[in-house]
Amino acid sequence: MKNKEAQVGLDDLKAAARAEQWDVVDENLPALAKEKMVADWAVGEGVNEEDSNIRDLAVSITEKSRQPLTEEQEEKLRSLMSGDPNQFVQFRAAFALFNRGDRSEEVIAKIQEAARDEDVEETAEDYLLQLDK
Repeated sequence: MKNKEAQVGLDDLKAAARAEQWDVVDENLPALAKEKMVADWAVGEGVNEEDSNIRDLAVSITEKSRQPLTEEQEEKLRSLMSGDPNQFVQFRAAFALFNRGDRSEEVIAKIQEAARDEDVEETAEDYLLQLDK
């Protein structure tokens, strides 16, 4: 009975994000981000949600997803990075853009800012280390 794993879906992940159960989100995010339907939701609907925790989830999914983005979707991420009231949405949007090759001054500056936040500093440092390679 050691491997009794519950299948966590997008609705479960949204509920966990709303409840700020970030350990549940972090544990299940990588696998779900690989699913096209989930990645499509994130860049299509999730980034526009009123609840900042859901926007955080959406940009986190987009960060982990390898799905190509349209120019319009990249612009939405840039907008979130520079103007979302939730700093974690800003940070994760920068991470998602970086993962897709954006090394602009704005993206790097936002990741440097994230490196000074104890909740995401390790992730931000990992991205900044990639600049030296």
